[in-house]
Amino acid sequence: MNTFRARLMFALLLIIVTVLTALGLLLGSLMNEMNMEQTVDRLQKETKLLALQINPLDEDQSLDVYIEEASKQLDARITVINDEGAVIAESHASYESSTVDYLQRPEIRNAGVDDTAEVRTSESVNEEMLYYAEPIGNGENVEGFVRMALNIEHIHEATGRVWLFIGISFSAALLIIMILGYRVGHQLTRPIYELTEMSKQLVKGNYKARAYDDSSDEIGQLARSVNLLALNLDKTTRRYEREHDRLRALIDHMGSGSFL
Repeated sequence: MNTFRARLMFALLLIIVTVLTALGLLLGSLMNEMNMEQTVDRLQKETKLLALQINPLDEDQSLDVYIEEASKQLDARITVINDEGAVIAESHASYESSTVDYLQRPEIRNAGVDDTAEVRTSESVNEEMLYYAEPIGNGENVEGFVRMALNIEHIHEATGRVWLFIGISFSAALLIIMILGYRVGHQLTRPIYELTEMSKQLVKGNYKARAYDDSSDEIGQLARSVNLLALNLDKTTRRYEREHDRLRALIDHMGSGSFL
């Protein structure tokens, strides 16, 4: 983690993971909301249709038969309640208690109002259900209510599949980005690494060391400047060595003449 390349990769991965996580949470939430909205829309339309079919309210045996058949076709629990709150038809009769005051249920109080579906755990079946009710009757003359309930376990299952798909997709994307990021990071940091190694060689006195400088960006300009500096140092050193050799030869020659 002490090298520039490691710090760059760590920062890049941190940004990518943060963005992918936020995007995954957003997509998962949107998909779950869309599934719920579609289910609520379906429940409302089917309940309204049932209310039209049942009106006028009929308490004879044919209503029970109709409710049971509709429940099988729609794969939903259907309850018909009169204006006093008593159940007069129930597709799952064994689930309900005759002592329950259905007029106090939220879906009954908001019957006929769009986007007021109620999600709660059913006391009778101990399952999370989605409820919606529609009044039966014309105008203000409400004769009763028809209520539909759907088990929303399929929504949770669909959401789970969405989360799994998002997790797998984003994991694959993260792996690909890591590979590409490593290659890009390597290309970006290679000139810096070469410049670092070159500076070490210059400190040791190796003025023939050169850095890779074929790029036109700032790093390439820096590499060319350092290469020019190394070239000048090399020329200056060789010139100094030649002058030193000449001076030494002159001193040696003068010493020999004095001795003679």
